[in-house]
Amino acid sequence: MIDLDKKYKPDLVFLPSIHDTHQDHQTISNEGFRAFKKRSMLAYELPWNNLDFKTTFFIEASEENAQKKIDAISMYESQRHRPYAKEDYIKSLLITRGVQIGKQYAEAFDVVRWIIND
Repeated sequence: MIDLDKKYKPDLVFLPSIHDTHQDHQTISNEGFRAFKKRSMLAYELPWNNLDFKTTFFIEASEENAQKKIDAISMYESQRHRPYAKEDYIKSLLITRGVQIGKQYAEAFDVVRWIIND
């Protein structure tokens, strides 16, 4: 991950929440924070794994975005049978987050670190 940071110098990094109970997600979150500590970072929401999640950052999503997310998640054959991979669940969470900001759909994130450069 450190090599990825050096190579791409991203402005923004998305990581699993530090409060995710899945051991692989915890490792990615911890190592990602270490590798990208000089970058802005947002933690994404996996409600079925998170012990705690602060919805402190929202991105409005369109109907097209919602469908692309549904289509992308459906590509993970090993996860298709899971309740959280079902279209109605995905859409309902997008709607819930949208309601919170007065929009049709939204994604919510937890701000891990936000850096503003001059």
